[in-house]
Amino acid sequence: MDKKEKMYALVEQWKGSGLTRKKFASIHSVSEESFGYWCKEYETQPTATYPSPVTSPAFSELSLESGTEVKPRAPRAELEFPGGLRLKIHA
Repeated sequence: MDKKEKMYALVEQWKGSGLTRKKFASIHSVSEESFGYWCKEYETQPTATYPSPVTSPAFSELSLESGTEVKPRAPRAELEFPGGLRLKIHA
């Protein structure tokens, strides 16, 4: 991993840390000026330089063969999220 990759990784860590830039730089033994430079560099780079997102779907569709009978069962667990979305887990 080269310096640019290391610093970009630190910038990404800082963005999710909730710390001030000054405090984060101090904790990681980086000068505030240097860290500020890398923050600016990170923000001005085209998105193509960031790690590419996963392009394959996280879920695959499953289907039953025609003629397969499915007997309904009560879910073992059910989560209801704000907005009405429900996730039912059958096992």
